Amino acid sequence: MNINLIKFISFFIGLFITLVILSYYKIIEPFTDDQPKIKDEIKEEGKKENFDVIVVDNQSVLPFEGYKFICINTYLDITKISLNDGKWYDNNSENKYYDFNYNNYFKFNRAIKLYDNNLNNNGAKLADLRNIQLDGPACFNFANNSETYELTEFSMFLVTKITNFTNNHNIIFEMTGNTVTTDNVIPTYTSSIINVDFIVNDNFNYNINIRIGDIVYSGLIDDIDKDIIHNPNYIILGMYYTAAKIGFIINQRLYEYANTNTNRITLGSTPLIINKYGSANMQLLNFVYYKTLFHFDNFDLFVRYNNYYISGLYYESLNKKCDVNRRIVNEDDYQLDDLSELADISSVDQTNELPDTQLHPHHRHHLEYNNLNKLPSFKYDLMMDRIPSIFNRIFNF
Repeated sequence: MNINLIKFISFFIGLFITLVILSYYKIIEPFTDDQPKIKDEIKEEGKKENFDVIVVDNQSVLPFEGYKFICINTYLDITKISLNDGKWYDNNSENKYYDFNYNNYFKFNRAIKLYDNNLNNNGAKLADLRNIQLDGPACFNFANNSETYELTEFSMFLVTKITNFTNNHNIIFEMTGNTVTTDNVIPTYTSSIINVDFIVNDNFNYNINIRIGDIVYSGLIDDIDKDIIHNPNYIILGMYYTAAKIGFIINQRLYEYANTNTNRITLGSTPLIINKYGSANMQLLNFVYYKTLFHFDNFDLFVRYNNYYISGLYYESLNKKCDVNRRIVNEDDYQLDDLSELADISSVDQTNELPDTQLHPHHRHHLEYNNLNKLPSFKYDLMMDRIPSIFNRIFNF
């Protein structure tokens, strides 16, 4: 073989190896450098998916703050609700115009009024959404895959007071997406939609249906007492979605379906909606969306976080002379007369052999909750799964 040809081929082989090495370090190192802010809350043991959660018992901090995608509430800064802009800004966003609303704000077209909550006049204000629909960022921003816009899992919570509903069907949360073709030979189309529908039944209680794609999950969350939904103080509503399970939370009660949807959910450019058409006469305190599963072993931290601001304890910490109403509403509508009781819940021995009759009702319910099927632990940020391959980086395919 011609010696010059050998040299020519050797040169390009050496150049290829050099590019591979350089590309490897340029891709991996930035992601490695970003991890300390995640490690503030979790620590690594083995694989990145199997983190143990480091719990910081600070009621003023949103649990798993580093995982939230967007959060709006009235807890710290009510100027985040800008009547001039017609926008309710995320807690960590500046109140300014954004060329692209990634996770920065919800829009509204009527003035939002603020009212005192029933627990404490110095507690967090209620943002009145009567006849108001909140339009969030485009739904594809909430997807787990930024290239295909596929939704694989999420958790969301609404902390709100609901006075009544004006329609028979009332969608309080909705994400929509693109129509998916499931058969290329004989085209079959399925919709990509997720919503939560409160349906008024004949006795004025509520059936709650969850729609995933073309499947409506119903029957499990039926005839929910209107007095639970219309709690005079507030209610915690939540939802989670994975490839295997779909769950809904009312206070501390968990309802779970097996996910039988076999089609992909791909999100589109329409906004995420809270209180569709404004049909729920609701006053919002807090909304938070996580792009992964919430660690439900620590659900009590989320309850404490909300109680801290709603009950006026935050105001008391700033103004020591404030005389606070110390009544706290827990996860299942019990009234606690002493804040220390709430602290004691986390210290209850899960293996306690005492008969149920000897336990405080709240403790007993807490133990019942812990016997429910546990959700998987909070997963490591899916960003690591999106690292482009070395060959993609070199050849752009």
